[in-house]
Amino acid sequence: MGRSFTFAANLIQGFANTVAMPLFATTALVDEPMLQAADGSGTLLDTDRVLYTGISQGGIFGTTFMALSPHVRVGVLHVRGRATRT
Repeated sequence: MGRSFTFAANLIQGFANTVAMPLFATTALVDEPMLQAADGSGTLLDTDRVLYTGISQGGIFGTTFMALSPHVRVGVLHVRGRATRT
């Protein structure tokens, strides 16, 4: 129980980072030289739409992320919390 605050703080920070990333990717990263097409036609990023794919933990927390994100309108949640048998 002594680490529950740390876990909660890290979880909240992770959500904040994930929610901020689409805005960062569609603004600041557009001019990044490593993300430019080799033929000089512009950025490789699709700035008109941002999609989300959540697998495993991303599928579990993806519903919360999709609810919080003002930039992501389409998402796929896959293998959410699937239990495995040994």
